[in-house]
Formats: sequence, structure tokens, C-alpha cells
Amino acid sequence: DRTLEFLGRTDFQVKIRGFRVEPGEVEAQLAAHPAVRAAVVAAREDAPGDRRLVAYYLADEAVDADTLRAHLARRVPGHMLPAAYVRLDALPLTPNGKVDRKALPAPDDADRARRGYEAPVGETEIALAEIWAEVLGTERVGRQDNFFELGGHSLLAVQVVSRAGRALGVDVALASIFSHPTVESLAAKVRGVETRGRDDRAIAIRPDGVEAPLFLVHEGSGSVAYAQVLHPHLDPAIPVYALPAASASHPPLGTVEEMAARLLERVREVQPEGPYRLAGWSFGGTLAYEMAAQLAARDEAVEFVGMIDTYYLPESSGDGGDDFGLMLHLLRMAEAVEGGASGAEAEEGDAGGTDLEAFVHRCRERGLLPAHVTVAHAREMQARLRATRRALRAYDPRPLEIPVHLFPAERSGGADPRRGWQALLDDASLRVTPVPGTHLSMMRGPSVEALGRALSRGVRQAARRRMIPADAQF
Repeated sequence: DRTLEFLGRTDFQVKIRGFRVEPGEVEAQLAAHPAVRAAVVAAREDAPGDRRLVAYYLADEAVDADTLRAHLARRVPGHMLPAAYVRLDALPLTPNGKVDRKALPAPDDADRARRGYEAPVGETEIALAEIWAEVLGTERVGRQDNFFELGGHSLLAVQVVSRAGRALGVDVALASIFSHPTVESLAAKVRGVETRGRDDRAIAIRPDGVEAPLFLVHEGSGSVAYAQVLHPHLDPAIPVYALPAASASHPPLGTVEEMAARLLERVREVQPEGPYRLAGWSFGGTLAYEMAAQLAARDEAVEFVGMIDTYYLPESSGDGGDDFGLMLHLLRMAEAVEGGASGAEAEEGDAGGTDLEAFVHRCRERGLLPAHVTVAHAREMQARLRATRRALRAYDPRPLEIPVHLFPAERSGGADPRRGWQALLDDASLRVTPVPGTHLSMMRGPSVEALGRALSRGVRQAARRRMIPADAQF
């Protein structure tokens, strides 16, 4: 039962998948509002795949949903904020006096928090707002409304991409909705005039859920496209956020330590306090490791560290600056090209030497990349991959005292699945779980499904260890 309940002003506990936790923050803080007498927060799925938190509260008069959301936003982590707030005269009860959860009503459009309505500006914003309203089944959408906070998810995002392409006559990448989740920001992206400085914030891949979020760190090219591929296969109770690299307008960061410190700032904007859950693919695993080390140095709680086919030795990192096969795979993921590049296609992409311009044109001619992918885009990715290699060569990590979960690809190079980390971590600290595929194919089905299950199990194991004291007697 993932429902969190607060009745009156007493403490309570709730079981989530067999683990005892005390998450009464949301209910307690909502009930602390002067106009609210009591509250229940429930995780609802009124349509398949549309799962979100809904708050039900008792009050003499209705309180504006934005007012309640703002009240909670100052007191609880962002991933625990309900999407809708429903006033009830009384809570429905079963014959034995407990809340009848099946009788709690579905929220309507007026119950949703909108952060204040601001009308769309210009043809592109108006067109996108109309598409969102139609897809989401809501009366109106403002230019600052967040697609995912309104109940959007991956399947609905696909519909938005399709309809926007027809209405605006341009290709809209699926990834753009995740990185630009408001009407204003997506319209700017479509027009090619997006404001720099906003696009390096944490991306709410799946903001709903009743547990602490999992932060997925960008890989060596700076992209978080793999997070969009991976997240549908992760436990739905876990919110998922992606941490992209700094935008081009940001001063360049040359070390792993600097990159990790910047990413921690983005994490705290979503989750001010731990325990934290961090993971990353390839170079992203190294960044997740360093983020955990910096948190541990400040005595902040880290619950889970996951490294997905991440190598300890820089020369074996899999993020070579001139690896055109890797670049092709990452570009296809970033543009939401179905399935990534096959092994044969990657080899075709690699053929032809080191001429980047010829590489891009050849891939577009063969249908491996969309026509709008430019040489400049590929050159920016190549520069990031080279900077990654330089940062790895200078990185000198220190051992962590918490378990580190490593998920090596079974068919990647190297016989030892520990990927070199045995030089830094002992067997008790390094938890190795091999998953199917190669370094690249592990992010395609069915390998990515197995990876999602393994990663979810690792998070569960870490949560269980943290809830059982080390000196517990059985």
C-alpha cells in the first residue's frame, strides 16, 4: 500500500513494499495549513500509466490548489508534491472506521496546481498549449505549466511530438519535451531561440512517485537520452530525474570534481536533503561516484550509488573522443530514433576515417540520423567526449565507505566484470551485477529491460540495508 495517510495531528507509519518508513511530512505539513483540518495523500492511476499523487483535505472552504502547493513546496522535497488538491467535507470511511480509499474521488481540472495561469504568447506557444490541453484532457494550459506536473508521461509525450510536427511543420525531438517541459521553453526550443542557462537543470523524467528520487547522471557526451530509454523499466514507485551536462554558455569545467559539484547543486534544487540515490551510465557512473564521495565528505546520507558499465581506468572508459560508432548511437538516442544503431550500422558509421562532416552526411544519407542533425551538433558532442577523456585521466578517486553497485555489460571488452574498480574497492564494498549486452546495446531492448530490473533491485537492497541498523540483533 503506497498511500500515505495523515488524520488529525498524530504521528504514523506506513508500509511500502514491506519496509517501515515514516513519510508523514506531506500530510503533516498540509494539515498544518491554517485552513486545513486533516489530509490524506494517495497515489492514483486513473488512466493506465498516468500515476500521480493526489491530496485530499478537509476544510470549511476550498483553498486554491496553487496556494496549497506553494505552502508545501517550502516544506517538502519537490518529488513529493501532489499534482492535485481535492477538498472534501468528510473523508469516506469503511464500516470499521478506516479511510475508504476506493471511495476517494478522482480530481477534476480545477483541482490541479498550475503555479498561476499565464497565457501563451505567440503562434508557437498557442499551438503547443492547445496540443497539450487536448492530449492531457485539460481545459487550458499556461505558458509556464509543466507537462509532467499536469499528468503527462512518456506515452503522451509521443503524441505531443506527432501532433506538434503536423501543426508546426517542424521535427520536434521527443527528448526536447523532457528537457523543455513548459510551453514557453519548448516553444523557444522549436523556434531555435531558447534561452541559455535554463537547460542544465535537473530534468523531471518521471517526477511522480512516493519514494526518494533516483538521479541519472549524463554520460560522456553530456546527454541524458539514455535516461529516457531506461526509466520505463525502473520501479514505478521511484521518481526519476536526469542530470544533463552544463550548457554551452556555462564556463567549461575541466575536472570530474568540478562537474560533480555542479551536478550536486542541481540535485539539491529537487531534493534539499538526503538520503540520495545516484546512478550513471559509462562516464556518468564516475560522476555519480564522485558526487557520492563529496556528499559523504559532508556527512550527508547517500543510500545508493550505481555505475552502469563504468570503468575505473580512463583508457577503458568507453568514451573515446573519436569513436564515431559511439557518437552515432548517442545522437540517435538524443533524437529519439527508435532502437539506437545496430552493430552493423555503427560499423558503417565508423567507416570513412576521421572526417566528421563526411560521417554526419553519410549517416543522414543512409537514414541513420534525421536530416536536422547538423555537423555543428556532432562537433559539440565530439568536443565533450574529448573533454571527458581529459578529465578522467586527471581523476584520482578515493574509496567510499558505502556499497557501490556496478552493472557491467556481459559482452563488453575485458574479462573482469569489476571493470578495474577492484583496485580501489574491496569485495565487500563493490556489488557486481552483470547485465546482458555490450556497452551500447545494453541501452536497447531486451537488454535495457534486464538492466532496469537489476538497477531497481539494487535500489531496493540499498534501501533495506539502510533501514536495518548495522548492529541489529536477530
